[in-house]
Amino acid sequence: MKASSHLKKRLESFSKKLEEQSKPVPNDDRRARYCEYITRFSSYFSRERWSLTGSTVTRMRLRSLTDEGDYDYLIISGISIPKEALEHRSDVPCFVHIRTDKVNTFVFDEDLKVDGKYLHSKVLKELDKRAFEITSGLLPVLVAPVASQSYIGLNQNINPGTSQVNYFGANLNGDFEVAVRSTDLSSTVKEHLCNLSGVLGGDNSENTMMPSLFRMLGTLIQAAVLSENISPPSPKKVCRRDSVGSTLRFDYKSSKDFIAAFLIDGTLQCINEWKRNMMNRKKAFWPKEDTIDKIHASEVYVVAKPAIVSPDPTRDFCFGFNQAERLLAESLSPDQRLCMLLLKSLQKGFLGEYSDVLTTFHWSTAFYHKCEEIDPALFHRKTMLQPLGSVLSYMCECLRNRYLKHYFVESNLIAHISPEKADKIAAKIKQILRDPESALPVYFEKGVCTRNLTVSDEDLLKRSEEPDAGCQVTKVLELWVQLQKAASAEDSKLTRALLDTFLLILQKEMGFLENESLSMEGIVNSLVTQGVRYVASTICSFLAETSSK
Repeated sequence: MKASSHLKKRLESFSKKLEEQSKPVPNDDRRARYCEYITRFSSYFSRERWSLTGSTVTRMRLRSLTDEGDYDYLIISGISIPKEALEHRSDVPCFVHIRTDKVNTFVFDEDLKVDGKYLHSKVLKELDKRAFEITSGLLPVLVAPVASQSYIGLNQNINPGTSQVNYFGANLNGDFEVAVRSTDLSSTVKEHLCNLSGVLGGDNSENTMMPSLFRMLGTLIQAAVLSENISPPSPKKVCRRDSVGSTLRFDYKSSKDFIAAFLIDGTLQCINEWKRNMMNRKKAFWPKEDTIDKIHASEVYVVAKPAIVSPDPTRDFCFGFNQAERLLAESLSPDQRLCMLLLKSLQKGFLGEYSDVLTTFHWSTAFYHKCEEIDPALFHRKTMLQPLGSVLSYMCECLRNRYLKHYFVESNLIAHISPEKADKIAAKIKQILRDPESALPVYFEKGVCTRNLTVSDEDLLKRSEEPDAGCQVTKVLELWVQLQKAASAEDSKLTRALLDTFLLILQKEMGFLENESLSMEGIVNSLVTQGVRYVASTICSFLAETSSK
């Protein structure tokens, strides 16, 4: 790929824009914290875990003023699947079937079996309560279709999991108080919990953060005390994706993908082989040995996803190397990462008509293969087009051969693409190689519909941190001490789970409790001390402002 002096100048501006769009925002941390709260609460009853995954954690996510992109949540069951229970599909080995008769740690009911011995994929697709004892009731609440004057949430099924696209944004009223009052906790503890959540939530209707948090906690409480599945709340109006049409106007869009998974118990043979091949390479620039070791020790999951060829929706599961992919992305240099972002801009821009066929996952796989061979020095911005062209040429070769190898498994990722479609995509990529000056700007020059932008999550977070945002520190401290005293006489898992989760929320949302090793008495003393400091500093700031006027 050759670049004129004009393109080189534009490439610099493109790079700055991509770096700006991929920067982490406060909303990323908030969603990661929510996963931490769910996991902390659930740990008292099961081994279920939630984690943020995908492009948010790899910092490969491109945001625009009107599209925040998607957040991927991995919901990990407390049930693990031994590697011996996996049967690889011979045509696409990254897809497997699970033998229930070889899972010794859990007995699956007959309705979760296919042909009497294979696990039915609905156990993950439907987030079955038998595999997700606590969080099974949470997903319907999080993805319940919503409609109001300023917020519409529309659902769609994805492979794997469920996705909700939010055209926002409005407040989500919580069910926390209703859930708390339905428990067997003492009336005093109930009162203090409701009062504390009310103060933390605040009265500012524009602050959507804490109310949605307590809405989520309310569902977790219900899941912990009820033996039946929890029904999602009935929305006033159900909106379907096809009812919106292409004329829907919105201010700001964000989506959430929820993907249920089983952890694989034991190291897969393909990972052992991958490590051996990596270590035996005579000349390779990337990844380094320490990254290879970390990947070899990382967790691998299975998710419910039909195979890309000859799918069997009831039995097919797919490997999820989420941790390994994060480690690979983190090991990239800033310049390598920028090259991947340029590929992503081409995939969304010039190659946009094929973006659902040749996805970001395909491009990142091709990129990782080539990073092994390309000298990292060539990823410098002045020579960036050279490695970029190398990856594009490699993808053309893969399309011509109808084979793109999975990075960890000897499996063809493009086996489902027809020869005709592959040729068309390859021809389009060759246009980029011939004329990058026309292809690269497409993503950056895409028109944006005229609309009034609403307050972003980042601005909401800044607003919530102001003293008048409805979170009264001294009142929180007072209520916490009262709650602590009232709960001391109740020694139940639910009480301990609630107190522990509230402690975590106070630490993360309000900046309290930095020393987690403190005793319970020490925590209360720390809260009081920090509260006094907060109030004192606020008064000093007020007096300083007053005296200067």
